Amino acid sequence: MPVLRAQEPASAGEDGGERKFPLLPEDSLHEAVVNSIKEQETKLKNDDGTPVVRMSFGFTVTAGDYQGSKIWGETGVKLATHPDCKLRNWLQELLGQPIAADMVIDTDDFIGNNCRILVGHRSWTDKETNELRTRHFVKDVLRSRDVAVTPASAGSWDEPFVQDVADWWPENNIGPAWPTRLLP
Repeated sequence: MPVLRAQEPASAGEDGGERKFPLLPEDSLHEAVVNSIKEQETKLKNDDGTPVVRMSFGFTVTAGDYQGSKIWGETGVKLATHPDCKLRNWLQELLGQPIAADMVIDTDDFIGNNCRILVGHRSWTDKETNELRTRHFVKDVLRSRDVAVTPASAGSWDEPFVQDVADWWPENNIGPAWPTRLLP
């Protein structure tokens, strides 16, 4: 595996030049492709003095005004079955199906997957220049619109949640086959 050095996304160049890519609008949703997923040590330290390790995701926007822009996101490294586990949620969206408790995941299999990303902003004051700086990051990952949801129990169905119309539409085709009286 190659040794890589992390770089600040969408920041000014080393020579103080302009941003390489424009700042994506906060809370905007973009079509993207996964470029990288890797464990990365941060500057933060655990209580025992060891560096905090995070899972770093790299994306490239693939459509719209920001096509070609790079953006990164982070999660914890523990793949837990808890519904609030960001790593699990992101991988499930990229996979297009739930991750079972005993499932083994190779993150290299996700490189090149299409998805949608929700953008967030972080702002801070630069200690050297005292300027307010802002960078974008991936707040959430959603499956691409062209990924079919296929739970393992669905068999060969492409759309497991769609039933045959005949199962719920009456033969006379005047309306759905459910009660019309509203309950209090």
